[in-house]
Amino acid sequence: MEDIKKPDTFWNAEYCKMCFTHFFITLAVFMRFPMFRAWSGENGETLTSTCFCGAVFCIGMFVPGPFNAYLVDAFRRKRVCLCAITGLALAGPALAEAATLWQLAAIRLLEGMCFGVFEMSLGGTLINDLSCSQRRTQTDYHFLWFGRLSLPLGLIAAWWLLRGHTSAYLLQASSCAVIAGMLPFISLKVPFRAPNRVPLLSLDRFWQPQAWVLVLNLLPVAIVEGMLLGSLILPACLGMAALGLLAAYIVHRNFFESADERADAVAGLLLIMASMALLMMQYETRILYVAFFMLGAGIGWTVSRFLLYFLKLSNHCQRGTLQQTYVLTSCSGMCIGFFLAGTKADTTLLALILSAAALAFYLLVTHRWFKKQGGRDFKFREV
Repeated sequence: MEDIKKPDTFWNAEYCKMCFTHFFITLAVFMRFPMFRAWSGENGETLTSTCFCGAVFCIGMFVPGPFNAYLVDAFRRKRVCLCAITGLALAGPALAEAATLWQLAAIRLLEGMCFGVFEMSLGGTLINDLSCSQRRTQTDYHFLWFGRLSLPLGLIAAWWLLRGHTSAYLLQASSCAVIAGMLPFISLKVPFRAPNRVPLLSLDRFWQPQAWVLVLNLLPVAIVEGMLLGSLILPACLGMAALGLLAAYIVHRNFFESADERADAVAGLLLIMASMALLMMQYETRILYVAFFMLGAGIGWTVSRFLLYFLKLSNHCQRGTLQQTYVLTSCSGMCIGFFLAGTKADTTLLALILSAAALAFYLLVTHRWFKKQGGRDFKFREV
């Protein structure tokens, strides 16, 4: 492999290109989630069956998983990622042409496969290849936050576009967002890496069974996020959730860095539960805004803690695998949440129960389990 000097600071041109690519691609993917409500009305299908087709996306993300290590070691990593991005761009017009539920489900499955390969090749491989080893916890953390912030923004763009246009127009706009993410990636400078001989099937860069406790704890939080953000709510509420996420991102580094190691997750889950209580008691517009701001901030603090757990649980050679496990868990939970939001009239009580269960599991199991992982610490320091 060609020897190149990696900059000591991670906010360099190549890193910014990867972050912007991640932002726009994730934005485009989540822009497509609300289209299933519009598609069901336009084609006379039931909302439940259409939302199930949307949830097929998370199944697709798992399909290429056993081949992940082979793909990025046997072929050029940038080329693998670029092929996945191209597939995501083509999925937009393909979904617009879908005439039956089976066609919709098949295309959505392929789209999930492309997104899974994209996340693995960019977030689980290239971001670590091109970053300084002393800064990888920080580079991974900020990189994954770009994707987290794009989620509510993608939903806002979708609801705004659907107010005066069909689902086909939304899908075309989402493909434009994919192309916007592709442009900085094309100019990304990736050093040549000689192909390696690796097994065709493996769990490397796919799934880490050792992280089962973190998976069980993060999954209900992601389901709550998917249920609430996937509900039929005012776009302004999604905007308040995005502001809450942004506030959580800013506060987490400046406040929780020196606080008790349980503070961010406990505060975040309590904030989510408080937002659910507000939604159950009052539906005035101002209360909705406050509740969704609290929801965004609570989710932001909670997932920040779990993200650091995943990053700090990994050894050097396992980092990409743990990152992909985190991404698959988050996306699976959100897809389940979106499906539940389309099949249940009111998901607030279920969200409250799931949040309370996640808090209890964190205090009784996860925190104690992680403390037993030898040589690991909870602070925002490099591994």
